[in-house]
Amino acid sequence: MQKNLGRTNALSLGVATALATFASPMVLAEPGALEEVVVTAQRREQSLQDVPISITAFGAAQIEKQNLQSATDYLQATPNVSYTEVGGQGPKGLNISIRGISDLQNAERVSATSAFSVYVDEFSVGTAARGTPNPQLYDIERLEILRGPQGTYFGRNSTGGAINITTKKPSDELFARVDLGIGNFQTHQIGGVLNVPITENFFTRLTVEQATSDGPVENVGPGGGESSYDNDNVRLAFHWDISQHWEADFSATRIREDSDLPPRVSVGIESRFGPNSQLDDERITCGLSFNTDDKACRDTAGFTDLEDDVLNLRLRYTGDEFGFVSITGRSTSELDQLNDLDGGGTPLVDRENDYSAESVSQELRLFSTDSEVLEWTIGGLVYKDELTANNRIIIRDFLGPWMAGDYANENTIDLEREGWALFGDINWHISDALTLTIGGRYSSDEEEQVWSNVFAACANRAEGDALADGCTLRPDQMTPLPVIDGRISGGRTAQIEGTRAGNDSTDFSPRLALNWDVNEDWTVYGVWSQGYKSAGARANPDSGGANSSVYDKEKLTNMELGVKAELNGGRTRLSAAIFSMDWDDFQTTTRETFCREADGSLRPQDGNENCEFVPLDRIQNAPSAKSDGFELSVDTLLGESWRAGLGYGYLDAEYVDFENAVLNGGNVDLSGYPLPNAPENTASAYLEYQYTIGAVDGYIRVDTNYRDSVFNQASIVDETRGEYPYTADSYYIVNLYAGLEWDRQRLALVVNNLNEDDDFVSGAGAGTAGIHVRVHPTTYLLKWTFMTN
Repeated sequence: MQKNLGRTNALSLGVATALATFASPMVLAEPGALEEVVVTAQRREQSLQDVPISITAFGAAQIEKQNLQSATDYLQATPNVSYTEVGGQGPKGLNISIRGISDLQNAERVSATSAFSVYVDEFSVGTAARGTPNPQLYDIERLEILRGPQGTYFGRNSTGGAINITTKKPSDELFARVDLGIGNFQTHQIGGVLNVPITENFFTRLTVEQATSDGPVENVGPGGGESSYDNDNVRLAFHWDISQHWEADFSATRIREDSDLPPRVSVGIESRFGPNSQLDDERITCGLSFNTDDKACRDTAGFTDLEDDVLNLRLRYTGDEFGFVSITGRSTSELDQLNDLDGGGTPLVDRENDYSAESVSQELRLFSTDSEVLEWTIGGLVYKDELTANNRIIIRDFLGPWMAGDYANENTIDLEREGWALFGDINWHISDALTLTIGGRYSSDEEEQVWSNVFAACANRAEGDALADGCTLRPDQMTPLPVIDGRISGGRTAQIEGTRAGNDSTDFSPRLALNWDVNEDWTVYGVWSQGYKSAGARANPDSGGANSSVYDKEKLTNMELGVKAELNGGRTRLSAAIFSMDWDDFQTTTRETFCREADGSLRPQDGNENCEFVPLDRIQNAPSAKSDGFELSVDTLLGESWRAGLGYGYLDAEYVDFENAVLNGGNVDLSGYPLPNAPENTASAYLEYQYTIGAVDGYIRVDTNYRDSVFNQASIVDETRGEYPYTADSYYIVNLYAGLEWDRQRLALVVNNLNEDDDFVSGAGAGTAGIHVRVHPTTYLLKWTFMTN
């Protein structure tokens, strides 16, 4: 198979450009015109058409209409954005890719800096125990997805882009709202909002939401649990108009997510235990045929329990000449989980983890308020992140030299990351039509990773009734230990080499942008900018420190040329951009899979061993990589009742120079291979009809979303075939939205994946039962809303 496997001929998808969408938050301002879209991408309210940034925006009405609840819901409709759903992080776990830029895969959650930032009310929530954050989307005012480096406007570094979420603020009106929803798979939702003005200048808002479901997959394994979940979200916010110039906002958010098994099914067998294994397909799969879309065979009642807490204090001064903003935030999160690591119906290997993360930051910004020629913003940030992971791999049944109850590996990983940054930009209005933006960011980052309590099960056991030399008992083990096949079951040996790694880096990233209002309808902009991902390190005691990673900073140079227009008397809005991004020292993950010998040593595996497989992830710098592409989006009114949107994203992202990728004990040339999670074509479209019958307003909307085939597992390559081992097929899905609104009430129907596209695969993993993929059957939800005004 060729290196460009799965990349569809772009010409053959020319028709698909008519099936794409911008999915913007625009609603009718008056008959025959589109309402102005206001965004805060540059930390001040501006018209979308005036901002020289590629943005996809969703307003409150759009979020409500499409019942957007997770990042997966809005990312589908965003050009050149893709994602994979990660079962080990719960139902809402995912890895996001923007223009081919994604977080490192297969590495520990505490290993690497994120490639983009997620902000809720201007505070970065990117440091989370889950990995990639996926905030709740209830009672939201605005949602923006920004593509390209954004470090001159945002507090934390944003190499690939940013997701900017703005919640609805407390107001001076008494307001209440109740939402009730019911759907298939025993899905139930309930939510409520209460806004209360305490005094004439002090207001509070309480938001509560809960969602439960049995999930789409039935587990037929013995005692293996189900794919159910229970999510809770509470936010309490206060707003205080202190004086004419001063105001303060404070919010406290608590999120709880409890889930059982990830909704994955097996699509094929690839035995990892060789011909001498006593396992067989019948035991592994509970007698199921492969490619079943609603049944799984798991023997362990796994779970993933997440707790997130965020405190956010914003203080703002707006004077006659300048303004001042202070953002103080603290986020804490914990994730506890038990995974059926082998993924089959035989008790073999489980993984038990608990992760915790804490992040605090202080951001200050000064900005101009009175100049008509120069608009400026300068700011600074200090931050500190602390992350901890406790991991155990538990042997449930005899596996080579290991016995039931042994911990193949156990460790505690602590990472501390801290840094500071200065950033700013100046908008120089050269004329009424021409604006030059000059900005820059200086960053300083430092991190240290320490592994402690690192042990491996004793593979070299003594005969008779004594432990082998170098082996000790775990605290929970008692003597006499059981003897199996003449050998003692139990004991562990400490791993003390390669337990510490650290690195630091500094960087200056400039940004230049030119915005030209050609006339009242057309705007052309050009951007040259750079982005930066900090250097890092990853310890690796499992290999005696031999595979520890110390990697350099990553540098990105982005060039973009775009056009924005309002046509047809304001009835049509168009946005298009072409871009070219080039990386130096691109950070990527490679994986070596070893076989642990009886004496505890590691050797490369050849796929035919009855041993413990030890995957060791290494973070490397590919000397160069690139991502080129273009984006198009159109939103238009078709008469008084019809509305349509289309858009399209094309992406060519690959390793340019990566001759020495370390894979399975040797070097592999990945030059020319596509970057992970970077589909060549993404497209989506919608058609909406609005109508009125008496006192009832209604709408019907149909969306379709397309994504090309994509390589999900970037760190493993089959050298003999010259390809990645698993490629998710291309898919398109159709979603239906319909609703009625009358007298402060609303009834809405949401149907996702109406066409039941079975190729809709957004995540994959491997186990004894082969490749496991996440399923997305047709789901529907009927939702009733009541509002007091």
